[in-house]
Amino acid sequence: MFSDRFLWEVFSLQCERDPMHLDIHGRFPISEATHPVSVPIVSIRLNELGWKPTYPKGAPYAVVVSHDIDFIYHKDQEIGPRELIISTLKNVLRADLKKIKHEYNRLNTKVVNRWPVERLMHYFQSKDIPTTYYFMCLDPSDQDYNYDIEMLKPLITQILDAGNEVGLHGGHTAYKSASDFIQQLSRLKKVTELEKVGYRNHYLKFNLDSFEIMREAGISTDSTLGFADIVGFRNGMAHPFRPYNYRQNSFYDFVEIPLIMMDQTFYKYMNLSQFDIRKLSNKIIDRVSEVSGTLSLLWHNTTFQGEKVQDLDYMIERMRDDGAWFCTPNELVEWYEKNDLFSTQMEYLQKLR
Repeated sequence: MFSDRFLWEVFSLQCERDPMHLDIHGRFPISEATHPVSVPIVSIRLNELGWKPTYPKGAPYAVVVSHDIDFIYHKDQEIGPRELIISTLKNVLRADLKKIKHEYNRLNTKVVNRWPVERLMHYFQSKDIPTTYYFMCLDPSDQDYNYDIEMLKPLITQILDAGNEVGLHGGHTAYKSASDFIQQLSRLKKVTELEKVGYRNHYLKFNLDSFEIMREAGISTDSTLGFADIVGFRNGMAHPFRPYNYRQNSFYDFVEIPLIMMDQTFYKYMNLSQFDIRKLSNKIIDRVSEVSGTLSLLWHNTTFQGEKVQDLDYMIERMRDDGAWFCTPNELVEWYEKNDLFSTQMEYLQKLR
């Protein structure tokens, strides 16, 4: 259906080298894609050529679950003394202790921990699933600054001690500024003392020059490559891979774990009903399973509430029932390297040229 040359161009993101249009966030838009994004056409071809990975305990596919920690705290609405007194008296008369405590907190603090990361951690711990938390390491003057990474060291230690991973969630400019990227990465390394650090950029901002910045910064994995407004396979891959450096005619050393499904895509961009979310997620999971791929799922801590938790639980239980291997980015890369999957994958990718 597709020529090998075309598949190589899709894999290497050739259409993104000099895009005609960008969206309001400076991102390559889905409207400019030259292939059916809902199908992992490059991974399918690799399977046909004979490259098909296997996973621990015969798992049909791998799953990498991650969380972008954009916001934790919410500025509570400031209220006047008269409103506070009336509200408190009403709650005293109702003997509503919870609301009395809430009013007290509003009086004594300007922010509340509205989207606690611990809830996500406890949920996945209960299912024995390791996940990855991408934290922002911004300066107070930066756009979307919400927390000081150094103040979260106890939480980060707790996350790591539980067998999870922590990575950098780059700010609005990191994808195009090496200095901003390295500065934010240094802040994270100072807190975590990690040598291997994974990455994803805020708002999924990315261009091909971002790969060079990632190389210069020395990250181990990236999981930015995906479309915000639609689920699927941005470069036709349902597998991790080493990105192609078209300037040097070679592959980068770090690994891209392409983002395939994101919570905000379902709710904010596609505005789907619960029925359609489950139908579409099943379709994407099936396509990953068919090629023995890796399903990268992003679920924000700010989305872990209400009926949306039911949607997450539905997807997780579907994949658990399949016998999928849930792993972290570093575990996935170690498995691929141990089994020479990257080297053989690159050999087959070269054949597409």
